[in-house]
Amino acid sequence: LEMDLGGISTVTDDTLAVIAEQCPLLQTLSLNCRVDVGPQVTDVGLEDITACCPLLRSISLAWCTHVTDFTLQALARGCRDLESVDISFCSKVSDEGLTNVLLDCEKLTSLRMESVDLVSEQGVVAISQNCPRIKTLSLAGCLKGATTLSVIQIARECQLLTHMDLTGVAGLEDAAVWQLSRGCRWLQELLLAWCVQLSDHSFMQIAQNCPLLTKLSLRGCVKLSDAAVVQLAQNCCYLQDLDLRGCDKVSQGGMDAFAVMIPSCIVQYLDKNFRK
Repeated sequence: LEMDLGGISTVTDDTLAVIAEQCPLLQTLSLNCRVDVGPQVTDVGLEDITACCPLLRSISLAWCTHVTDFTLQALARGCRDLESVDISFCSKVSDEGLTNVLLDCEKLTSLRMESVDLVSEQGVVAISQNCPRIKTLSLAGCLKGATTLSVIQIARECQLLTHMDLTGVAGLEDAAVWQLSRGCRWLQELLLAWCVQLSDHSFMQIAQNCPLLTKLSLRGCVKLSDAAVVQLAQNCCYLQDLDLRGCDKVSQGGMDAFAVMIPSCIVQYLDKNFRK
């Protein structure tokens, strides 16, 4: 049983109480908001869900800003078969709540936690220690948690990763991407937009070690050169979507060379879609 209530502002804790009572076999629940547009739910309503819906496999709470560590602790107690959790922009969630889920939900394979500002480097390292089977991980905008050290730990321990989002982690250094490319060779989607510290060395490592990539975002990576773009074209033949907007060192010549080698790939370049 699946239920998508994302974007519906009339959904409240009372709504969740009814769902919990009437839908004990619920497996997927989406309560996504868009900033302040969407379900107005708190820990109270979500406690009812966790108490009555033990078969829950997937829950999305993106932008549910009233949710705290209490909800994650309740999920860990009552919904141990969880496979997918999205707590993006849940600004009151910290290391404590995250760690509870990581410890008790052993089947977790997908975790999205974009811009969760209270999660620290220690919290992200806990992902590497407790979720070796994770396949999808979004740490976009997690400026405190997604450090070079914590990403290196993820790369060492979570080698089944297929989708990784580090968008906006401006302090990320080459060492993290080097380890990520070598440790996570099953990567199909890698998003590094606005990781402005990364050099051509990182992009060359991606090209050499991640041949299965279908989507790669390097938007705003100002050190990317034509040489790395050509290397990507030579080694990543499955690429379907490449974002190079804001990569000022990449020339039209580099784009032309790429298009000759992978003509089917859609490239976003100079804020336009480019295709030979």
